Amino acid sequence: MGEKLRPKDIEVLIVHRPRYNDWSWPKGKNEGGEPIVTAAIREVEEETGVAVVLGQPLTTQRYRLGSGHTKEVHYWVGRGITSGPAVRARKPVERASRREIDETRWVSPQRAEQLLSRRGDRRLLHETMALAAEGTLVTVPFLLVRHAKAVARSSWEGREADRPLTRLGVRQSVDVMDLLAAFGVETLIASPWMRCMSTVGPYVTATGAQLHT
Repeated sequence: MGEKLRPKDIEVLIVHRPRYNDWSWPKGKNEGGEPIVTAAIREVEEETGVAVVLGQPLTTQRYRLGSGHTKEVHYWVGRGITSGPAVRARKPVERASRREIDETRWVSPQRAEQLLSRRGDRRLLHETMALAAEGTLVTVPFLLVRHAKAVARSSWEGREADRPLTRLGVRQSVDVMDLLAAFGVETLIASPWMRCMSTVGPYVTATGAQLHT
């Protein structure tokens, strides 16, 4: 267990959507098949201007739309950042228009309880405060990443330690950057084998994150 936080020690960031005239958590849709965690940090920054890293996952919300389809929204506890490897690894984002989001506010949990329009959003607030009370709101992420796609053993004649990534693996190593940045990874430990070093290499080069072998 970590440090237990009191409501007075916490502020949360909410947004106002003029189209619906409601207050909610920042959220949006993934674009072009991007991973959900990448979409999460991008949408928060687009709607609020605040760069975040993800922490504890919260309960996934599901609700039925007017069209009859079911919408599924994933949430995490987030922490705002202004510097570090996670910031350097990210592409610039364009702020949402005022037609989409016309106001953002940092508020106390008590004020958020009053402002949040949807019952599901208030449940997420209660879940967050329960984590704070039990000392598990602030966490340190630990990510276990398998190396990207490597050349098959059957077609490689060199040393096993020197077996490289395929073209697909090289593209995957670039995609891994977004996942590591989403959780604010600052230190990496990797096998010295080429395919492992090549998987995390783009992130280390772009961010200056610490790499240990």
